[in-house]
Amino acid sequence: MMVGNGFCAPPAVTTIEDDDSRIAYSSGWHLAQDGNASAGHFRFASGKPKASLVFSVPANQFGSITYNFAKSTKGGTAEIFLDGVSQGTINFAGSVGTMQNPQFSSSFSQKYGPLQPGAHTLEIRGNGVTYLDSFSLESSSSNASPSSGPGATTSNTSTMSAGQELVSQITVPDNAESISVIASAPAGMLVRVGLVGTTGIVLATADAASNGVATLTVPVTQGGVYLVKTLNLNVGPISVFTATTPQLTR
Repeated sequence: MMVGNGFCAPPAVTTIEDDDSRIAYSSGWHLAQDGNASAGHFRFASGKPKASLVFSVPANQFGSITYNFAKSTKGGTAEIFLDGVSQGTINFAGSVGTMQNPQFSSSFSQKYGPLQPGAHTLEIRGNGVTYLDSFSLESSSSNASPSSGPGATTSNTSTMSAGQELVSQITVPDNAESISVIASAPAGMLVRVGLVGTTGIVLATADAASNGVATLTVPVTQGGVYLVKTLNLNVGPISVFTATTPQLTR
C-alpha cells in the first residue's frame, strides 16, 4: 500500500527463541541442540506438556503470532488456544527423525492473526511428544515474566545390553520445584526410568509407552544430588536417549 509518495513500512517482526524467559513452560520441557533449529536449539516434552506466551498488540495496529515447531517419528499432537479459544490441533508426527533429532522445515509453522490491539495469550497443550522451536511476533511485543521455567538439561545416549541398568547423577539447585526425566528407545522396546532422591529413596519410576518413550516428573523441595536410573528390560541391546531437566523458581 502507498501513502503519498512512499510505501508503508513492513510490519516489525520479533523472534522469541525457545530459551526466552518470557515463555511460560510447564514442568517436563527439555532443551536440545540442533543446527537446523532456529538459533541452533529447541525444546521438546512428552506427556501432557503446556507452554504459553503472553503478548500484546499496540493501539492502531494489527498483529500476529507464528508458532514454529518440529516433527519426528515420535511426534504427538497439541491443541492450540488463542485467548482461551481453540485454534485446532497441530500434528508433530513425521516420517523421519528421532525424538531428540527431529525434522525442521520452514513449512512447520502456524500463523495466527490478524489480531486486534490489546493483550493476547497463545497456549500449547501437548499430547505426547511436543516441540517448540520459536515464536515470531508481528507488530506485537511481550513483557511476560513467568514465575518458573526450565533449568539446564542433562542428556546422553547409551547402548545398553539386555537387563543393564545405567545410573547417572545430576546436581539440582535449591530453587528447583520439580525434576523431569525422559527416555527414548526404539518403538516397542521396554525401558524403565527412575529418580532417586538425595536420601537414597526412589521417588518415582516410569515405563516406556508403545512409542518407546518413558517420562516422569517429580515435585521436589530441596536441591542436591539426585540419581537417574535407566533400565533395559529387553532381551537384547538397545540404544537409549535420556534427558533430565529441573523446573526452577525464578
